[in-house]
Formats: sequence, C-alpha cells, structure tokens
Amino acid sequence: MVVVGPSGCGKSTLLRMIAGLETISDGHLHIDAIRVNDLPPQKRNIAMVFQTYALFPHMTVRKNIEFGPRVRREKGAEMEKKISRAAKVLNISQYMDRLPSELSGGQRQRVAMGRAIVRDSKLFLFDEPLSNLDAHLRAEMRTEIKSLHQKLGATIVYVTHDQIEAMTMADRIVIMNKGRIEQIGTPTDLYDFPVNIFVAGFLGSPSMSFIPSTISGTGDNQSLKLDDGSVLPVSGVNYSSTEIILGVRPESYDIDPNGTLAMNVDVVEPTGAEVMAYGYIAGQSVRCVFRGRPQIDVGGVLRLGVKRKNMHFFDRASGMRL
Repeated sequence: MVVVGPSGCGKSTLLRMIAGLETISDGHLHIDAIRVNDLPPQKRNIAMVFQTYALFPHMTVRKNIEFGPRVRREKGAEMEKKISRAAKVLNISQYMDRLPSELSGGQRQRVAMGRAIVRDSKLFLFDEPLSNLDAHLRAEMRTEIKSLHQKLGATIVYVTHDQIEAMTMADRIVIMNKGRIEQIGTPTDLYDFPVNIFVAGFLGSPSMSFIPSTISGTGDNQSLKLDDGSVLPVSGVNYSSTEIILGVRPESYDIDPNGTLAMNVDVVEPTGAEVMAYGYIAGQSVRCVFRGRPQIDVGGVLRLGVKRKNMHFFDRASGMRL
C-alpha cells in the first residue's frame, strides 16, 4: 500500500501514527484485529525504514543489522540465520564488514532494510526511503523493494511524494491531500478513473490537461465547445451540468491534420522513444506525448484530435468526476 500526496498533506504523520510515534487523537488503529492505539512502538511488531538511513556510523554493516536481535537477546544460531538471509535477499553479503561511510547511498538503504527484515515483522513501514538517492539509484531501489515485498510476503505501507514510485510499486494507492484521503484503488483504477481533478492531475507524468468546455446538443449530435470556439463531437454524455472540465492524458492526443483542436507549441522535448510537446489549447496549458518521433515545430500550430473513450469529464464547480 503506497500513500502518496504533496508535501505537508499528512502522509508521514499517518505513518508515524501507525508506528506509535505520534498520538492518535481520534479513531482506532487495528493491526491483525488488535487495537493498538495505546501500545508503545516496541510492542507493535512493526519494522520501520526512515528517509535518513539511521545507521550507527561506528558499527559495521553486520553489527548494524544484528543490533536489534542482540537487544532482543535472540539465540546466536537463530540470529545468524536471519542475518544471512537478509544479506542474501538484499545482495549485501560482500559489505558485511564495512562501515556505513564506506557504502554508497543505495547500499546504506539496503542495510537499513536489512535491519528491518531481521525483525520478522508482519508490517513494514517505509517513510520516503528513496528521496535522498539520485534518479538512477531510485529506479534500481524501486525494483529492489518490489522484489523484497514478493520474497517476504509481508504487508508494506510505503509513503512517498513521488507518483512514479506509487504507480510502479503499489498493489493499491492511497492519495492524500490536505490531511484527507481523496481516493484508494489500484494504480490502473486511479489512473483511468480518477475521482476528481486533484487525483487526475496528481497521477501521471506529464500530468493530465484540463480544458474548460460546454456541452451542447443531445444524443448523437452532442458536442463540446471550447473557449476558443473549437468543437469536439461527443455522444452519450448525460450530465445535469453542461459547464464541465475536459481532461485528457498526454498520450491520448492524436496528431491529425484535420483535428479540431489547435495547439500552439511552445516547447518540444525529444526523449528518444517519445517526443513531448508543451503548449496551449484554448488558452489552457497542455502536455502531449507522441510515439514514433514525429516532427513538431516550436512556435507552430499542431492540429490534434482526441477519441471519445480517452476523454475525462469533471464538474466545473466541484471538480468531481462526472
């Protein structure tokens, strides 16, 4: 379960309440059907991996990992078995005699995860563990953590502000905004059926474009009229409100010489397999992603079309999905 949202929305506070590091002011927290509101952190059988690695700098990797089992006075053979398993799972066996200062950021994060694994917890909490790593290492560690989850079979609650991490790692996503949960679902559900404009704009990179529109006509003769006078044919739209927001994902625009949408192109970014184009339609900022490396001229006008199945409609007043 990945909890995602902008900075300050309450993600880490929620995680710290689960861990017992913050007091719950209202409501109930159950772990394995047991109410744990009043249980101290050490009695909740939870392992937590922090944003900062929180390793003992004067201890080797082995001593960092075995610190918890030693404090719990576990038997030597049992402790060694856990440590060897954690080192093998995380591919850090060759670093066991090194100090944290001799490791890279990704290796240190693996050690921090190793220290969590040897707790045999049913619940693992990750608080933005990859935010201190560079882009390449983040991508590697995403794969490592997903693989770790499959090997352990334990529940992981993972907090991040990075929606790419959320989309690639999660079985289910919780999207938070200003201390409230906006939507819970699988990555595909949230991407294809966002409950409101906030969720639609938060998930996806580049994000969805939003264009104010007005519905007119009935049945098969319906159309969307944009502020610049452009008209998109639609059908089967039956809403009480005719003043809507049209939402379109960047990959859903089609280059069409006869398209009814006119995009004034400001920026073009080739990324290798794709070309990203940024500009304006009806005065609204729009982002497009095209496969096949089409030739797009900065400063020109690009004619676009959108299939009906790729259109998202939101109420203009409330921002909720229609």
